[in-house]
Amino acid sequence: FPLHLAALSGFSDCCRKLLSSGFEIDTSDDFGRTCLHAAAAGGNVECLNLLLNTGADFNKKDKFGRTPLHYAAANCNYKCLFALVGSGASVNDLDERGCTPLHYAAASDTDGKCLKYLLRNDANPGIRDKQGYNALN
Repeated sequence: FPLHLAALSGFSDCCRKLLSSGFEIDTSDDFGRTCLHAAAAGGNVECLNLLLNTGADFNKKDKFGRTPLHYAAANCNYKCLFALVGSGASVNDLDERGCTPLHYAAASDTDGKCLKYLLRNDANPGIRDKQGYNALN
């Protein structure tokens, strides 16, 4: 999956060339992740914005029900989080364990910047996962 690797690594020129040569933007890997999931996980906002502007599906879920926003939140990639929410990504989407991006941000955000941003953008802190925990437990 060359486009996934380029997006994860932050090679925006390579992403551009691959897209212009016909690579399908929403192709999934074996785990259902798209190149947008990879860019969000890697914190590569330039690649992420390129993919968003080229029509990548920001609400596409992987095999575990996680969207690119879950990946950005899990890795505290604030700029990617900001771009995805600004594009209309749902801040309250549940993965297969019932976790929202807020759950992921709460577990990994050391300075609270991502957590605060999600809360300011209508993330619901009362949503409980399948084990009964909300993001603030």
